[in-house]
Amino acid sequence: CLNCLGVLHYIMPNGDSEMALKCLRDSIRLRKQLLGSENHADIGTAWNNIGRVYFQLTDYEQAMVAYQRGLKIRRNELGDSLDVGATVFNIGQCLHQLGERDGALQNYKEFLRLAKRHFGEFHRDIVIVLTCIGQILHEKKEFDEALKAFQSALCLGRASLGAFHPEVAITLNKMGNLHYESGDLSAALERYHDGLKVELSVLEAGNPNISVTYTNIAEIHKQRREFDLALENYNKVLELQRSFSTDSLELANTLSCVAYVLHQKGDYQGSLDINQECLQLRRDALGDHEEVGATLTHIALVLLKMDQHRVALEVLTEAYRVRTKLSNKSNRDIAFTLYNIALIYHHLGDHETALRYYIETARVEKDALGKGRDLSITFYNIAQLYYQKGELELAVENFTQALKIERQCFGENHPTCARTLNEIGNIHLQLGNMDGMMEAYTDALRIYRHGDGDDDQLVVFGIGLWRLQCILPEAAGAA
Repeated sequence: CLNCLGVLHYIMPNGDSEMALKCLRDSIRLRKQLLGSENHADIGTAWNNIGRVYFQLTDYEQAMVAYQRGLKIRRNELGDSLDVGATVFNIGQCLHQLGERDGALQNYKEFLRLAKRHFGEFHRDIVIVLTCIGQILHEKKEFDEALKAFQSALCLGRASLGAFHPEVAITLNKMGNLHYESGDLSAALERYHDGLKVELSVLEAGNPNISVTYTNIAEIHKQRREFDLALENYNKVLELQRSFSTDSLELANTLSCVAYVLHQKGDYQGSLDINQECLQLRRDALGDHEEVGATLTHIALVLLKMDQHRVALEVLTEAYRVRTKLSNKSNRDIAFTLYNIALIYHHLGDHETALRYYIETARVEKDALGKGRDLSITFYNIAQLYYQKGELELAVENFTQALKIERQCFGENHPTCARTLNEIGNIHLQLGNMDGMMEAYTDALRIYRHGDGDDDQLVVFGIGLWRLQCILPEAAGAA
């Protein structure tokens, strides 16, 4: 009775896990007293149930301890029974949650052997474990083997459970996930639609799995830049979440996706409105949080598209406050925020402030990202501002820094390097450094010719050489 009472506390809505554990432990204690031994099938069952409670509490380490004690007793008392198989499967689930995929796979395969012995090929439990095996193989990047397991689960599921069953929908969606990760978006989309058709037939309207599938479909359309179809599916998710879900953060995540799609479609006012709703939900739920910083940044980018530069600057400044509050370490997000603040000051003509922010951006990028493409762009912008200020030595120094990184990132013969070399040549020309100018122009010209550069690009160097002729005296005649 205590074991049954413990199970009831565990499975009932709003169950009391502590009371469940107490009842189950009391049942073990009493049976030991009555039997004088721990080796009894009922004690093994109680340990298995204790493991289920801990699993529900996500305490997988304690669940493993309980399951293993239960399995030892059940193996001794019951041999290759279904009860043994159930505990083996439960251990597989624990190991899966703990990231021990090989151990999980071994236990799932043992359960599959026992289930086939007792049920034959066509049974719900076999469909479930084949899907679990497929998931493990997917996570191990063994895509071909994973697909075989999913296909077996799908075939058996349709044969034993019918084409319209929740387990069939789960398998279809996991197949969609597999195709998505392996890069076959068309196959993924087909499987998600197949899964959605089953879900709409067999699940209640508010089941969160339906929202997940609509979201997966929308994500593929978004990646394929099919924004109308993406928006259609995201709006279905919003409708379901507003009607059935109480999770404000899930709603905020969907709103963020909708805002992005509207941004890409050029509906900036619509994107701004949705982003503001997303921001409010995230701030209410999280306070100063990275997701709040990301939403503020997205709002600022939309405002820039709407030519509201000063408002965007205020929003980016708030995003910078949030992000630096959360981390005093340099990271890509802080660098991105600083860079956009610099860009706005640059656009507004406040070059001194823009320069300060670009220099700080470069410092953060160097710490967080090393010498990557982003840093080369920042050095290039710093150089441009120094050039406009007439500080030519500092300009050439920063153009040279940009060039060094561009060569590392793109190779010696990339047009980006030619562009920067041209700027360096222009500065050397103004400084009267003819050797430096000729070296930069010649290298840039070589790159454009190497890459079959068009005539418009080559004209730049012709102009530079013409300017050179204007400032150099003609050579004296031979004596």
